[in-house]
Amino acid sequence: MLSLTLREEFRGRRLRGTAIEFSNDSHTGATQIVAQQFLEITYPTHDLLKGIEAVGPHQGRPVVVIGERGLGKSHLMAVLYHAVHDALSTRAWLQSWAATLGDATIGNIALRSGMLVVGESLHRQRHKFLWDLLFERHPHGAYMRGKWEGLGAAKTDVPSDKIIIELLEHTPTMLLLDEFQTWYDGLTNTKQYPWKNWAFNFIQILSEIAQERPDLLVLVVSVRNGSSDAYQQIHRVNPVVIDFKAGGNAERIQLDRRRMILHRLFDNRMQIATSAIEALVARHTAEYFRLLDVPPAEQDRKRREFIESWPFAPHLLRLLEEQVLIATDAQETRDMIRILANLYKSRGKAVPLLTAADFSLDDDAAGIGALLDSVSNEHQTLLRLLRRRIRDARLLRLSGQLLRAGVMAEGGGIAMLLANIYLHELDTWFQHEQRWWQQQGHARYVRTADSFVVIWSGTRSGATRLQAEVATFLQEQLGLELPADRVHIRPLARGFDLLGYRVRRCAGRGTSAQNLIIRPSSKSVMQLKVRIRALTGRDTTRGGVEEKISAMNRLLQNWASSYPEVTSRSSFKAMGRYAFKRMAIWLRKKSRQRVRAVYRAYYRKSGAYRTWAAGDVALQMIANAPETDRRTGEPDAPKGARPVRRGAWGDVPTGNAPGAYSTLGYWAGTLREHA
Repeated sequence: MLSLTLREEFRGRRLRGTAIEFSNDSHTGATQIVAQQFLEITYPTHDLLKGIEAVGPHQGRPVVVIGERGLGKSHLMAVLYHAVHDALSTRAWLQSWAATLGDATIGNIALRSGMLVVGESLHRQRHKFLWDLLFERHPHGAYMRGKWEGLGAAKTDVPSDKIIIELLEHTPTMLLLDEFQTWYDGLTNTKQYPWKNWAFNFIQILSEIAQERPDLLVLVVSVRNGSSDAYQQIHRVNPVVIDFKAGGNAERIQLDRRRMILHRLFDNRMQIATSAIEALVARHTAEYFRLLDVPPAEQDRKRREFIESWPFAPHLLRLLEEQVLIATDAQETRDMIRILANLYKSRGKAVPLLTAADFSLDDDAAGIGALLDSVSNEHQTLLRLLRRRIRDARLLRLSGQLLRAGVMAEGGGIAMLLANIYLHELDTWFQHEQRWWQQQGHARYVRTADSFVVIWSGTRSGATRLQAEVATFLQEQLGLELPADRVHIRPLARGFDLLGYRVRRCAGRGTSAQNLIIRPSSKSVMQLKVRIRALTGRDTTRGGVEEKISAMNRLLQNWASSYPEVTSRSSFKAMGRYAFKRMAIWLRKKSRQRVRAVYRAYYRKSGAYRTWAAGDVALQMIANAPETDRRTGEPDAPKGARPVRRGAWGDVPTGNAPGAYSTLGYWAGTLREHA
């Protein structure tokens, strides 16, 4: 079509890869080839031009490139490398594009020269300390390293700003640190080896020098997101941020992205006349306008979209960007180029315009299937399960981004939602794999969003075998492993904690029958005590007594209502006594009177019932609730435990059999993805 030619790297039967390597051992990386050769495949996007201006002369701010994998961070960093290392070639490239795009400001961008350029892709983990990179690559580095190490007892853990400034005064330097966050997150940080803390301090020194002495140091780093510790120290000095958003202009983002992709794919796409493209797609656009009933006022804009996107239809690009790449968690620009290159090789010569009808997930020639099998990376299993149960492509994309970023805290809402979907496979497995359990014992499996427990009535060897089978299933089918420190096999008499409950089995008072005791866990009780202490602290005496008693009532009743399945209320009574004592302390602080005066003013007693009261409000002691079972409404046992009944726990063993064991496991950050 119109003599359009793919670039040589995409012409073979198998793509060599679309990733731009900053540097490599074979010396074919983007910073290791001549500037003219690399700039030939580069389109001057808004973000790229912003970066070139930021590293130009008379600029005094570090530069941070922020973006997920596949957006083009390494490509942009390599252009900045050549902009300073080979200013003449970069100037010629800018002027050429200024003429092509009809924008003279592109050719007038000021360039910096005369600096040593040190660039490194840190994800290869070649340097334990950042100052090693500077000392090795800088011509004055060996001398300054010796001077620093020769300080003896005065030697600091991190080279001081004076050492670095003296180094840079010898030869001003531009320092480019690609994949800085990946390197930083992989550092050890212990009391014996505080390497991450040292890196944190050293990047602060470099950032401040780059701000205060831009004639000596230009600092450029790339990170995946702006919330990481790796970025925070640089953020303090107000860096120039390049985030691939074209300054927030949605139309400019789309135009830049499409032109950049087409220029990356084809040798001569920008040289083909607009009039020739318009004539080639005229028949298709006319039919498109007729079928979709596009109003005349919109036809010129739609026609320009077809011309800008050729040889691909705009709706095909939107399909790939908003559905396929989102649903598969692909690496945006990088994998978009792979898909389009394979699609053009398979169908480009047969049709004047590639549309959604030419795209198929099952097309082996286009290589789409192989891409979809590989893009999920280390979270492939979870994303496959999500795609099975969730239809919303945007939610799938958000889930993939959260997984890659690693920002989901244990116990958080998103983590528990994903755990629920993930461990649904374990629920199904337990339902269908119970043949041998019925022969050797009886098992009851209970799971919440991110934790599970198995009550086993049988021998300890049977419980051990059951745990091994669960571990095998999780490892082979879900890529998870059970950590030894969070999985236990123990008699029910020792009990276990689950969802804030403490569950154990023991003999009732005056009988040998084994009963199941369910009460709030010690952790939950301690958390309530902390909240009561905060509510009655020394600095909370400004409010009224009635307001304080009402607040205490709400706190106690809300906590008690969280435990409808208890069979022993000793914890409730203990918390009632604790709240009573804390209110006594608060009332003394509030009134600044002696104990006797406080009792005369606020103490109320009726039989065995005692409380604090002010006006019409009295402290509601949760231990004084009606003595009835919260599940069945039957009278509760007046003392200790009662025999367990069928309820939320199902049929749990309650007899005297000595071999009743529980197997307890946790997910949500403790089950680790198996490497």
